[in-house]
Amino acid sequence: MALHTSLDSTAKMERTAAPGAGRRVQYLPALQTLSSATTGSTHWVEGSFRSSKWDYSSIQPVPPRMPPNHVRAHQWARKHQEETTKFKETLHHRGHRGDTLNVDSLLLDRPHAINMPVEFDEGSVLHIASMRGHSDVANLLIHRGADLNCVNHGGQTSLHTACESGRGAVAMGLLTAGADADVRDATGQTALHRAAFTGSMDALIALLDYGANAKLRDHGDLLAIHKAASMGRTEAVAVLLERFPNTVNATAANNWTPLHFAASAGHHLTCQTLLALQAEVNAADGERMQPLHRAASARWGGEATCQILVQHKANLQATDIMRCTPLHLACESACEFGNLGAVRVLLDAGASVHALEGMRRTPLHIAAEAGNAELSELLVHYGANPSARDVSKGVPSPLAVARRQGHADVAALFDASTS
Repeated sequence: MALHTSLDSTAKMERTAAPGAGRRVQYLPALQTLSSATTGSTHWVEGSFRSSKWDYSSIQPVPPRMPPNHVRAHQWARKHQEETTKFKETLHHRGHRGDTLNVDSLLLDRPHAINMPVEFDEGSVLHIASMRGHSDVANLLIHRGADLNCVNHGGQTSLHTACESGRGAVAMGLLTAGADADVRDATGQTALHRAAFTGSMDALIALLDYGANAKLRDHGDLLAIHKAASMGRTEAVAVLLERFPNTVNATAANNWTPLHFAASAGHHLTCQTLLALQAEVNAADGERMQPLHRAASARWGGEATCQILVQHKANLQATDIMRCTPLHLACESACEFGNLGAVRVLLDAGASVHALEGMRRTPLHIAAEAGNAELSELLVHYGANPSARDVSKGVPSPLAVARRQGHADVAALFDASTS
């Protein structure tokens, strides 16, 4: 009996020792309540969240769900970009107007933004102040540690913009603060090139006084003297040659001298200054053209320029690589632009009306082919022969050319002169 009792208790113990036996616990997940705005709206809200109608847990506040990290990053970046853009526009506007007080106030909040690009060409506020000539704003920026050699998209520093805008006082302030006068931009030009090009005398003298190198060439192989001569900056040419007299005949690409540049653009006063400072009047370029050739083919100012060159003993019979004399080129320019002034100057100086160019044409051939009656009459008056021809070379006379081209008025003029 005792044995039976022990076996029976053992079996009972095995049954009660089963996992979970005697411990019936109701399973309730850890639920969270929603806000009052969504309570009871549906059984399942936001995935695992349930309404309070089916919630047996205590009511506890639920923190708001944050958006994913990439959404938050995008929102922050967009807000930061909007704030930066607004700041750039404000700083650009205040710097453009020369509002020193507000520029200082903006930079007090963001001192690291002093070199921030605010212009369309990635120029800083110092570029704007230098271009507009706001000396007070420029001095403030220099005092606050602006980078004097900071460049824009074109590689120009604030000194470049001050010189090409004719802001001599700002250029002086930048140089005094330690700006590098020989920084090159994307085209290889220094601030001295820009000052010579625009004729900014105050900036030019300041650059030379602070030791700017006048022998640096840009990517077009041009010196500052070439820039000044091409734009007719007579005072700048005089100052540069006073400091560097050995550059008066310096050659650029294609062997152009400063006199070639000035004559080509018709700047007669600049030519006169160059010639007074010992410029070579008969220097030939890569096409064997002399300054008189360039002046004869100039669209504007050719008459006065040719007159000055002739007075300084320019060679009237010099020929270029196509064997054209200055009179040939003057006739071509007269037919194209209608200005006979250079032709008259050359004819009065003794230019030959019978000279032949590489195609065996005389100046009268050029006038007859273009149908320019006024030029034809002028050449005939100076002794040109309308019947001159070269049978051996197959070159017709100017009269035959006028008839072939259908220029009846010119043909009638030639007939009247030969009768």
